[in-house]
Amino acid sequence: MGLLSLLRKLKSAPDQELRLLLLGLDNAGKTTLLKKLASEDITQTTPTQGFNIKSVQSDGFKLNVWDIGGQRKIRPYWRNYFENTDVLIYVIDSGDRKRFEETGQELGEILSEEKLAGNYYCLHFK
Repeated sequence: MGLLSLLRKLKSAPDQELRLLLLGLDNAGKTTLLKKLASEDITQTTPTQGFNIKSVQSDGFKLNVWDIGGQRKIRPYWRNYFENTDVLIYVIDSGDRKRFEETGQELGEILSEEKLAGNYYCLHFK
């Protein structure tokens, strides 16, 4: 099941907006993904201090995308954004092998959150 198929299942009314939450370690590519979704230039991407929010029209969907910074000091606050989130995308930089263990631990903590219990699919993109 791809992301678009999942969004179609979540969308019960034509005018419904979906909230997407982008999480991952710092420098994983979350802001680049957000900019790509918004059809913006990705050559001038700077580290996110706090969060970025964009509303994006995509294939008939209105997506409210929240890109939350991934610095270690910000990660404890991620759980504050889970409520009213329809889709959580966890971004992993597959080229940053030195941080696989760290990103795996963070993802494990997210998946063990009570607010998300049993409400997730795993999608893999290359």
